[in-house]
Amino acid sequence: MNKYIHYLQIVLLLVSALSSSAQSSSSDSTKSNDGIFERVTNAFTYEHPKFSISTYPVLNYSPDRGVGFGFTPIVRILPDTSKALSEFYRPTTIVPYIMISTKGSLTFESDLIAFTNNRWNIFMRMRYAEFPNEFYGIGAPVSDSLPLKYTSEDLMLIGEIAKGIGKVIFTGLRFDFHRQENYNFEDTSLLIDDFDYKGGWNSGLGPVVKFDSRNDIIYPTKGWFVTAFALFNSTKLGGDYNYSVYSCDIRKYISLPGIENILAFQYSNSITKGDAPVYKLPGLGGFSLLRGIAHPKKYVDNNRWIFQTEYRKHLFWRVGIVAFGSVGAVYSNETNYFHNTQAVAGMGFRFRIVPDDRLNFRADYGFASNGDRAFYMTIREAF
Repeated sequence: MNKYIHYLQIVLLLVSALSSSAQSSSSDSTKSNDGIFERVTNAFTYEHPKFSISTYPVLNYSPDRGVGFGFTPIVRILPDTSKALSEFYRPTTIVPYIMISTKGSLTFESDLIAFTNNRWNIFMRMRYAEFPNEFYGIGAPVSDSLPLKYTSEDLMLIGEIAKGIGKVIFTGLRFDFHRQENYNFEDTSLLIDDFDYKGGWNSGLGPVVKFDSRNDIIYPTKGWFVTAFALFNSTKLGGDYNYSVYSCDIRKYISLPGIENILAFQYSNSITKGDAPVYKLPGLGGFSLLRGIAHPKKYVDNNRWIFQTEYRKHLFWRVGIVAFGSVGAVYSNETNYFHNTQAVAGMGFRFRIVPDDRLNFRADYGFASNGDRAFYMTIREAF
């Protein structure tokens, strides 16, 4: 914990020093610094009238995987606005990356968000990963002897194909094909009945409806983003499990007076019916949800709700800060909605690596009501 506090103090001192420097320097100096940074990044950027490709090194950190190093080429395909049927027709982005970490994880992942001029919207995420994993039990951590430590191998393809039926409403199909295999158990005596220790295939399809009035998909400053879906996972689709998931996610972004002064809100609820594998149960924690909980699967159960808010402020040049707060809980079909509720508060540092797309590197430090402390570094906002 002291180590994380030390890191946070360093970040805050850097922000303070940079802010003081910026206030005392002239605008010409700021432009000069930005010009130097631009020249460096332009060396790794290819631009075409219809698309651009920029390659960046990536550094991230999470308590469960340690420090990660890698690189990501960001492909941006520009829209032909002359043929667009909606003002919400946006660039298509493809973001693949490869990452290795100090705790032995290896990740290949690629995200696709595509928009067509006739109102089709496609989201797709492909991933292969091998990483250290932990199991704490279902619900709240149930034993002093836990967590059970092991290694997981992940192969995943999830996504949505939706058709616009208006300017901001999309409806279509969601799919989830996911295999996880587990091995290298440190202590097999800790295996318990609730844990599907071998893993298996998950195959699911279902309807999705989205409402999207955001002014930007990477860094929105105003608008709504609402997603609701039902996912039916079945052995008839080639999987090993039969269960269903019902989920909604509501996000609102408000621009406050001032330059890039933003308030963001998110409410999310997920309900699982049937015998889902542990690796598909919703959890709290990680890079995006309740960022003060040290492991994303420390709390898992059939159902989950979370509410979080974040204040985002641009300071100067490419530097910004955030403050966030979150509450949430996981609960079974037999316990109440507020069973074992957890709360998190924290702050973060932002550095804009792609000004045109407003893509940020972020470092967040959170304090949880259960006593956990967690430090995360990655790219893109939590929500």
